Amino acid sequence: MIANKVAQAEAELESRWTEKAEKMVAQTEEKWKRRFQEVSDEKEETVKKLAELQEKVRTAYSLREASCTIFIELCFLFILVT
Repeated sequence: MIANKVAQAEAELESRWTEKAEKMVAQTEEKWKRRFQEVSDEKEETVKKLAELQEKVRTAYSLREASCTIFIELCFLFILVT
C-alpha cells in the first residue's frame, strides 16, 4: 500500500516536472524564434541602408567626375580665350 502511494507520488511528480519542462522549452523556443526574427529584420534593414549609401557614394563620385570634367573644359576654354 505504501509502495503504491510512493510510486503514485513519484509518477505525479515526474508528470508535473515533465509538463513544466516542456512548457519552459516551448517558451524558450518561442522567445528565440522571436529574437531571430528581430535580428533577421534588423539585418534586412541594414542591408537596405547599405545599398542606399553605396548608391549615394556612386552618385557623389559621378558628380565629382562630372564637375572635374566641366572644370577642366572651362580651364581650356579660358586658356583659349586669353
